Amino acid sequence: MKKILKTLAVVLTVMVMSSVATAQTTDTFFYNPNQFNTFASPLNSFQNDDAFFQYILSLYYGGSFGNQGFYNPGTYYYNTGYNSSAGTPGFTYTQTSGSSSSSSSSNSFDRPDVETDSARDVEDDSAELRGEIDMNDARDGIVFFVYGQDEDMIEDVEDDYDEYEDVEDDEENDDFEVERVDSNFDGDDDFEEEVDGLEEDERYYFVLCVEYEDEDDDERLECGSVEDFETDDDNNGNDEEPDVDTISAINIDDDSAELRGDVDMNDFNDGRVFFVWGEDEDMVEEVEDEDRFSDIDEDGDDLQRESVETNFDGNDAFDLEIFNLDDDTEHFFRICVEYEDEDDDDTLECGDVEEFETDN
Repeated sequence: MKKILKTLAVVLTVMVMSSVATAQTTDTFFYNPNQFNTFASPLNSFQNDDAFFQYILSLYYGGSFGNQGFYNPGTYYYNTGYNSSAGTPGFTYTQTSGSSSSSSSSNSFDRPDVETDSARDVEDDSAELRGEIDMNDARDGIVFFVYGQDEDMIEDVEDDYDEYEDVEDDEENDDFEVERVDSNFDGDDDFEEEVDGLEEDERYYFVLCVEYEDEDDDERLECGSVEDFETDDDNNGNDEEPDVDTISAINIDDDSAELRGDVDMNDFNDGRVFFVWGEDEDMVEEVEDEDRFSDIDEDGDDLQRESVETNFDGNDAFDLEIFNLDDDTEHFFRICVEYEDEDDDDTLECGDVEEFETDN
């Protein structure tokens, strides 16, 4: 066996990854079988070549080379051939320099996730920009929106710049503007920023970005996808009225029920959302003839009203549980919203009338 080992060079390559550094160094150690009687065991005492080289590993990690601080190599390969310079068997290991970490795999840097959300509250000269950021492994981010009428400039931000200050330096009126919303940001959060001074009836593009330092301490930008919106024409008089939808009642008992509905304010704000219900279908239907919630006169079991939200913007679902109903009786209801129209006059918009029957 010693004769065989002196004529074969055993080259074992061990891939060792570190969680600290990425550069790799390769060193070769030669093993003299005369130094270890245990290594002189016949080759046929091992079931296969793989077991044989596993044995070499065990000798290396516990043998005369001492404790190098290495861990389970995981992946290795070997070949045979005579080592002319040393004349003795040997093996090669490759480790990532700068660390003797016990981690079994490399920790890759997880850069920030950035998502640009659609704009809302778009008017003739303003809009609210929105987006979300998860910094992941990065820290101390500078969060900012870029917006303007030049789509190409907005789309090229991530490729053309590495730092927020460079982006800011290139502001160009309506074509390319920058708005910082946070500094030293860690973790994940939603962001929104109202921008004004926009031109009416124009298309604008925008994107949410964050500056951060990568794993090499270099400044980088990560941006979401580009979104767009069109400002209103202040003179077109085509504001979209609220959408109101009455949804069927649920949880109906002999004296109670849960009323439901959806309201989308579209181009209007500060809505007052309310339900009306009662046993008189005509009275429930005629509610929309009024201009204000306060104009609706309650009339016992025939008509009742209750407000569920004031100063409402945007869109949402609403529900209201009502009690003291007559059992085994048909009831009618609808959801409505009071708001000021484009002429600043109070008006009502209501959903369809729905009905249910209480239990006996």
